[in-house]
Amino acid sequence: MAPNNVDNAEDNLSPIGQVRLTVTNTDDSTLPMWTFRMWFLGVLLCALLSFLNQFFACRTEPLTISQIIVQVVTLPIGQFMAAVLPAAQFRVPGLGLRTYSLNPGSFNMKEHVLISIFANAGSAFGSGSAYAVSIVHIIKAFYVRRISFFAGWLLIITTQPIIADKASSLPADGQPRSETDVRVDRHVAGFSGSARQEGGGAVESWKPASAAAATTTTATGPMAPNDADGAEDDLSPVEQVRLTVTSTDDPTLPVWTFRMWFLGVLSCALLSFLNQFFAYRTEPLIVSQITVQVATLPIGRFMAAVLPATQFRVPGLGPGTYSLNPGPFNMKEHVLISIFANAGSAFGSGAAYAVSIVNIIKAFYIRSISFFAGWLLIITTQVLGYGWAGLLRKYVVEPAHMWWPSTLVQVSLFRALHEKDDRRMSRGKFFVIALICSFSWYVVPGYLFPTLTNISWICWVFSKSVTAQQIGSGMQGLGLGALTLDWTAVSSFLFSPLICPFFAIMNVFAGYALVVYVAIPLAYWGFNLYSADRFPIFSSHLFTNQGQTYNISAIVNENFELDVVKYGEQGRIHLSMFFALSYGFGFATIASTLTHVGFFYGREIYERYRASFKGKEDVHTRLMRRYKDIPSWWFHLLLVLTVAVSLALCIFLNKEVQMPWWGLLFASALAFIFTLPISIITATTNQTPGLNIITEYIMGVIYPGRPIANVCFKTYGYMSMAQAVSFLNDFKLGHYMKIPPRSMFLVQFIGTIIAGTINMAVAWWLLNSITNICQDELLPPDSPWTCPSDRVFFDASVIWGLVGPKRIFGVQGNYQSMNWFFLGGAVGPFLVWLLHKAFPDKSWIPLINLPVLLGATGYMPPATPLNYNAWVLVGTIFNFFVFRYRKKWWQRYNYVLSAAMDAGVAFMAVLLYFCLGMENKGLNWWGTGGEHCDLASCPTAKGISVDGCPTK
Repeated sequence: MAPNNVDNAEDNLSPIGQVRLTVTNTDDSTLPMWTFRMWFLGVLLCALLSFLNQFFACRTEPLTISQIIVQVVTLPIGQFMAAVLPAAQFRVPGLGLRTYSLNPGSFNMKEHVLISIFANAGSAFGSGSAYAVSIVHIIKAFYVRRISFFAGWLLIITTQPIIADKASSLPADGQPRSETDVRVDRHVAGFSGSARQEGGGAVESWKPASAAAATTTTATGPMAPNDADGAEDDLSPVEQVRLTVTSTDDPTLPVWTFRMWFLGVLSCALLSFLNQFFAYRTEPLIVSQITVQVATLPIGRFMAAVLPATQFRVPGLGPGTYSLNPGPFNMKEHVLISIFANAGSAFGSGAAYAVSIVNIIKAFYIRSISFFAGWLLIITTQVLGYGWAGLLRKYVVEPAHMWWPSTLVQVSLFRALHEKDDRRMSRGKFFVIALICSFSWYVVPGYLFPTLTNISWICWVFSKSVTAQQIGSGMQGLGLGALTLDWTAVSSFLFSPLICPFFAIMNVFAGYALVVYVAIPLAYWGFNLYSADRFPIFSSHLFTNQGQTYNISAIVNENFELDVVKYGEQGRIHLSMFFALSYGFGFATIASTLTHVGFFYGREIYERYRASFKGKEDVHTRLMRRYKDIPSWWFHLLLVLTVAVSLALCIFLNKEVQMPWWGLLFASALAFIFTLPISIITATTNQTPGLNIITEYIMGVIYPGRPIANVCFKTYGYMSMAQAVSFLNDFKLGHYMKIPPRSMFLVQFIGTIIAGTINMAVAWWLLNSITNICQDELLPPDSPWTCPSDRVFFDASVIWGLVGPKRIFGVQGNYQSMNWFFLGGAVGPFLVWLLHKAFPDKSWIPLINLPVLLGATGYMPPATPLNYNAWVLVGTIFNFFVFRYRKKWWQRYNYVLSAAMDAGVAFMAVLLYFCLGMENKGLNWWGTGGEHCDLASCPTAKGISVDGCPTK
């Protein structure tokens, strides 16, 4: 039947909206399909899937491997075959004069589709294995009778085509239609009559699954830019972006320069070393990328001034010429150096999260793990999320409505730093002066007078009062009046207060004051919840019923699992009042974040997400089209390799990491599922819900008694998602700064590998060289190596992994009522939203941000009230008073001062350790004896006896 001769524009479109949005209206009939690649990969994968699906069909957990896996896996393989197979043409004897080739050109989409169809047949069209095989099973396995191989084979073969034919001959509603009932669209008109006589001409009978498959297949090609030239298309639809990001680009600026690689790798290595070094200290300073942003600008300009501009050729790299100095140091080089540095600081976290697993195994459980296993664990958890994050760029990076507010701070800083600087006190000169001052001063609190780090003067006045010291201790109490003259105490845990907006500081302060100065005193002294007076008021340690430190090693058997008998002898685990409530507020924060975002930002997120598909490309996306995009197979290959290496780690080194292979796949699936929605939330609201408590709770319920398995599951589930979101955030920064995508990817990937390797090396060095590291009860009072973050990580491994949530927060534990915080956190934002709807004229109501208020103390423990007091005080001085009354000074020097303070302290601390710490040369006087609040960690209940504490 000849195709309809319809020429008007309407008939060129499918009447189904979903089809119009998904399927292209073009075709290239010259593309080869019956290729060696198609037959080889198609038959191979059909055979492999049919074997695997039939194999798993008989198991307790019958895994079904579908064609989607083949769609993803075969793309890089097909492209690889197109790159390496010979393109020579040849004749086949007996087949005439026609010529053939093993490689007729690029691997194309039609080959890819046919391979997927092969695979779909291998998975019985998604059912796993042929339905009739079950007849053979029940005859031989249940009725225990015989059936011949030939009879079974005939039964299977004859039933499969009948099922397929009936499925394909009916439209989506199951009712056959005549071809004259419906109009023929452009897709049908592109086929010959023979293709349309089989019931496929009804365009209303579209199938959503087919549209999804088409989207998956077409996602590998680049989108063509819009041809809009109007002034409106040069503007971003987001006002903040229009005011901050320039709409111009110079694609001739060099980015892969010697300066970029030298400073980038050096910065990455230096930050990963410093951040891992400080991670073990009582005040774990985090040196962030802002320090590198400020410090590398004068260095880059100096290199541009002194390096030779001579051009030369590199043997083996073709006729192209290279130069160590291609011109002035430019902003794009600067951005890539900062991205390198950001990888070195684990995207602002300091050190790789998985290092804590190595720390608790060696320093707390006093067990062993090999360097290789630890390194694989760190690298795979840091890189795993990159694979699927790269595939999500088109949804959360390219659309203009996905604007990622935090990146605008970086854009503003880059633009400010690269402005022409003619003043007498340049930013570079100010940075050097402030760095020297910070460097020189830190020798006082860092070595000569450490008590200046924790000035808890109430403890000095009331030296024999337990209650007074509980109130006044900045490290072990409520920190009322506690001060510090040490920058590490100011910026530890909460990062530098100079870069945090004042309104955010006030939100944190409000939540902190409500929790520490209202909730905790009421729970401890007012209601004595959970027999709180038997334990310290503020501690991250675990205790017995009599207030003694819980002996964790006694309840761990030789298989690194819970010894239930020993646990029963020692009794239930108890927490300090603050530690218990911190988990409760953590539960509430997770739930309130989801409902708050849903009620207050849900419509905005939905509209922006819809607009990201319907809206035109903004100027930034169109400018980025001039650069080569990253091939999708890079991300496919990275994902496959990372999962394969992670599976090898879980299977072959299982004794060291405990996690089963299914745990890895489960954790990866959780991270993958949550990456897109959390990326959308972060890109539109700047709030990033975490999965850490959820992941450890889930694994603790389904696989209790194994602490390392639990923290590994948490790290793969939580960090893979967090790394993916950070990866996309950096990509948006590169999008705004017009950095070539391939350069962004390579810098992020290489930086992550370098940083993870140095993190592991530094951790291994310190864990094996410092006696009693992390064991605060065995260390001298002035020792900085107390590992506060790892202590909390260790306690979490005990609570969620070793003992399990059922014995802590379940019916077998003391803290079952803490689960109500989930409900309270979920309902709270809904009540605020109702108030806002009832009183829309009250502008202060929508400013009540429960996730911020409830999560304000999310860093406590390991952070202490001293850290919060100092952070709020310094932040208020600079971001309220200086910002308000000396705005020009603040605009010019605020971020520079923050970077200089971090850098000066970091360099002096490392110098002190290498010159004095390694030789154990220290001072011994009152000023080196800590904060002098020894009674702050004592219980107040009658009859409870603890060493060093008065007994009532």
